[in-house]
Order: sequence, then C-alpha cells, then structure tokens
Amino acid sequence: MAETPDTRRDTLGLLTAFYNATRSEILQRQTIRESTLTLFLGASATLAGVSLTGTDARRWLLFFIPILGLGASCVYIQHTTATRALWTYLATEFQEEVSRVMAPEQALRHWDVSHARAGLAKSAAVRAAASTVLIVVPGLLAAVGGLVSIGFRLGAVVAFIISLLAASTSALLVGYGFRLRPVWYASPRADVADEATP
Repeated sequence: MAETPDTRRDTLGLLTAFYNATRSEILQRQTIRESTLTLFLGASATLAGVSLTGTDARRWLLFFIPILGLGASCVYIQHTTATRALWTYLATEFQEEVSRVMAPEQALRHWDVSHARAGLAKSAAVRAAASTVLIVVPGLLAAVGGLVSIGFRLGAVVAFIISLLAASTSALLVGYGFRLRPVWYASPRADVADEATP
C-alpha cells in the first residue's frame, strides 16, 4: 500500500508524540533522581543533628546515615539506568524510524543524536565525583563520628563495619552509573552522520 500524505502526516504525528513522551519521562526521572539526593542530604543532616544534640543512645542514629545513603544510591542508579535506556532508544530505534519516514539525508538530528549531547561526556567525571561526595562522604563521616562518639564497644564496631560496607556499596553503585556515560553520550547515529559529512 502506497504512502499517502495523510498516512505520512499521521506517522510524523506519532513520531512526535513518542519523542515528547520519551523526553518527558527522561526529565521526570532526572528530577526524581536529583530530588532523592536532596532528600538524602536533608535526612542525613536531621539525623546528625538529632544524634549529636541528644543522649548517648541517640548517637547510634549516625550509623543509619550510610544505610540511607545506600538506599539513595539504589534509587539514583535505577533512574540513571532507565534514563540511559530511554536515551539509547531515541538515538537508535527512534532515529531509525525518523530516517525511514524521511529520506536519510533529510532526517532531522534531534538532541539525542547531536554533537552537543556528545560533548556532555567531558563533564561526566565531574558529576560522578560530585555524586560520590554527596552520597558516600556523609555516610563515611557519620560512621566515623558514631564510632568515635560511642566508643570502641563491640556493638559500635559491628555497626561501623556495616556502615562501611553500605558506604562502599553506594560508591560502587554511583561509579557504575557513570562508568559507561561517555559511550552513552556519544550516540551511534552521530558517527554515521560524521562519515556521511564531506
């Protein structure tokens, strides 16, 4: 069946709707991810304040901060991975549909296959370091603070070791989230477009 102007217009409308829905989900996931970081920092500050201004029994609350950090890093990596998958979809399958509907040389290059997006890879290491500092360092400081303030009793040493394991796992998760970011930012369609450019 030959394509008519109406079916072409309908296909372009569907492509636009798919793109808008995907970009909207990406932005929503990024907002949730950053909000998780903010909530973790607020909860950590609250727990630290309560534990350091109260009785000795409250100092045990410091050991919960690395556990909260582990939860925050799990949410953080979940949304980072989902965002990566959505961006990969836009840079590959979606762009292939755009090229199918339009002549390949006339296919629009949206943000996800642009050179500007590929340039974001240069700042990935800075963002990885910042995320690590904001999630892992408060947990480590709280664990050390808890051990020093309570003393080297068996329970405190066990809680300290568990806190260190939680903080280390958080560091691994955040590091994993940024490990493939340079590859993720450099979309496969950008390379194809570069080869076609005289």
